[in-house]
Amino acid sequence: MTLNAGWRLIDMVTCRMCANNFRVITHKHLKKHKMTVDQYLKKFNLDKIDLVSTQTSRLLSSKLKGTKIGIDNPAKRKEVKEKISNTVKRRWDDGSYKNRINGMLGVCGADHANWKLENHTSLYIAENDYIRLLSEFQDISKCSRCNKIDARINIHHIDEDHKNFLPSNLEPLCIPCHTHFHYSNRKGPFLQIGRFFSFAAAHHLPYYDGKCQNLHGHEWRLEVVVRKRVDKKTGMVMDFSDLKKVVNSAIIDVFDHGYLNDYIDNPTAENILIYCWEKLMLEAHLKGIEKILVWESPDSIATLDKGGMLSIFSTNIEKYFNPSL
Repeated sequence: MTLNAGWRLIDMVTCRMCANNFRVITHKHLKKHKMTVDQYLKKFNLDKIDLVSTQTSRLLSSKLKGTKIGIDNPAKRKEVKEKISNTVKRRWDDGSYKNRINGMLGVCGADHANWKLENHTSLYIAENDYIRLLSEFQDISKCSRCNKIDARINIHHIDEDHKNFLPSNLEPLCIPCHTHFHYSNRKGPFLQIGRFFSFAAAHHLPYYDGKCQNLHGHEWRLEVVVRKRVDKKTGMVMDFSDLKKVVNSAIIDVFDHGYLNDYIDNPTAENILIYCWEKLMLEAHLKGIEKILVWESPDSIATLDKGGMLSIFSTNIEKYFNPSL
């Protein structure tokens, strides 16, 4: 027996492993002892009732009074299950369910009584339907971690911030791989890695009043930074060589010794950053981009981080969903 804050007597049950008192010894607590409930019961020759304090057991019993649960539920009996199954099958065969939604069968979209336009905007989809959002930009039929095909897919937020719906922060994972990221003892720390790149390219700024309005060139320098949890299997955030391969293919091989105005209407350092992020996110499917930096000269730098890119993506969401607009 022990006392709570209101000085009422409350009986508790004591864990045989750590001698701490609980109202209920849960499987979550026993995980700390690296035991399942069944292993705990067998080790100390206990019954399940021994996991719950007397007072808690009475409280649960009073709440469930009059209900039939577990083996007392008639629906659990084999003959009742068969009767229900046969009834449902017969009613399907008789056509009883064909119009079971009062004539609304096949009525969808704006014709449906529950249609709400605000729930079908691109921004609403981006903020709430991550599977549909990511499927707009890449094939999500395969788990990106184990490469399992046609598995049930969940969308994992790489930075674990569900307000960050950038496609570069969303990763398609099968359920076992996604579950991996929800066990604290399996999570590695968040770390950042990055690589520097360089390319020579010419441009001119058509809306600039000054020398840069004329055709000229630069030795550009680019840095791409990726932030993820360290994968405990590999000990890495990402292989540096993989990052190099992705950025070279999507950006450097395109820009080097080229004319930036062929790709960007107004190729300022700022617009170059946005273009690079879009290419890496939407075409190369690089995940976990934290920030991108570009040097126009050794002493002139522009930086775009994920907060800035999320603002751009949200503001221009219709353009990303419908590039022809």
